[in-house]
Amino acid sequence: MRTKNALWILVIVVFIGLFAYRTAYQSADFFSYTEDMHWDLDAWYVAGEMWRAGENPYLPAEFGQRLAELRGYQDGGENLSFNYPPPLMLFFMGLSLLPIQAASWLLFGLNLLLIFVMLYLVSRIIVLYRPVGLPEIAFLAAMLSTGIRTNLKYHQLGLIIGCAVLGTILLVLRKRDTAAGLTAGAAVFKPTSAPILMVYFLLKKNFRLVLAAIGMNVIFWLLPFLFTSLQIIPTVLDFATTLGGQAVGIDDPSPFVAFSATQYQLQVLLLRALNSDAQWAHLTAWVLVIGLTILVFWLVLKRKTTWFPELFDLAVLSVWTMLGIYHRSYEVYLLIPGLVVLYLVAQQLEKPRSRMQAMTFTWGLLLADALPSDISIRLIERVPALADVYLFRLAAPIKVWLSLAVLVSLLVIKYWGKKIGTAQSLSPANRYPEN
Repeated sequence: MRTKNALWILVIVVFIGLFAYRTAYQSADFFSYTEDMHWDLDAWYVAGEMWRAGENPYLPAEFGQRLAELRGYQDGGENLSFNYPPPLMLFFMGLSLLPIQAASWLLFGLNLLLIFVMLYLVSRIIVLYRPVGLPEIAFLAAMLSTGIRTNLKYHQLGLIIGCAVLGTILLVLRKRDTAAGLTAGAAVFKPTSAPILMVYFLLKKNFRLVLAAIGMNVIFWLLPFLFTSLQIIPTVLDFATTLGGQAVGIDDPSPFVAFSATQYQLQVLLLRALNSDAQWAHLTAWVLVIGLTILVFWLVLKRKTTWFPELFDLAVLSVWTMLGIYHRSYEVYLLIPGLVVLYLVAQQLEKPRSRMQAMTFTWGLLLADALPSDISIRLIERVPALADVYLFRLAAPIKVWLSLAVLVSLLVIKYWGKKIGTAQSLSPANRYPEN
């Protein structure tokens, strides 16, 4: 027992030490204010300034010019679309009140704090089903090496939305529907993170949660307009127009753009399988995604599982949210519920051999997310000919394959769990009765 505990402590120390080292190592580049790391912060800062001044950041020409001025470009700006929704303007306005370097420090500190808030929320989900000991702490520590850390490196807001999503799941499991609706409403900061879960709650007739979420959404959408002279309807329409623009650069899902391999959405993999960037391929990919979304809902609602029923459904839909809609590595929080379920299932298997195999598989998935999502790009830089190899392009979006592995594993357990093994079922409702 002492040897096993010592090994778990070593694993915990290694992952925390690695996280601390990489964070400290990158902090020099982070605070040296390089363009690649601060593009989003610059955009948010400019948008906040424009919003306070009554200028519309959703007009590409004006926004591009202001961003060029901030960055000191001598040749002027270009038309750039600002795609972040109005509810975030409250946060962006706050950042723009500070010097840009102070805003950078603030965002770094906030993200560092939110990493541990997120891990705390995950631990509270786990403790609903089993005590949190050294193996669970090691599992949480390993998450520090996943895409969660990307939020620190590239000034992202994924951790804010991640805490809102995980908080919603935790509160639903604890039967706190109104509070869960409020946190779900806060996920409006990243609209792509919430819709699938909200449809699920609507189909489950959890109207209290849905109404609370809608109310919170309305507040978040209206509140920023109290601090600007911009009109609501024209500004929202301009925002909708920016969302309808063609995806370019790092957002381009084309199979012939190497950087698209860093995206998590299934569309990227489907386009690579079809080996085409033509309109018919995009249409086919979207039809397949919509059809698979309907299929996932049907599979979730059709049959109950004895393996942590409600958490299981929320985990499946959370992972599908990652696959079905555009997301990047800093939004890996959508995979976490699925990984937690796989971990809980592995721990509850009665046969030691089955438990070891399942635990090895789960840890393998978790550690696979620590691989850099741009590994295929690095390989292409070394061997340019790989860019023209169909099988290489198909394998390149490793994080999409990872998400698919998590999703398929969950569905296999849901439908063939009895063949995998047996476990004691513990419902959080037994420990946290509705009041």
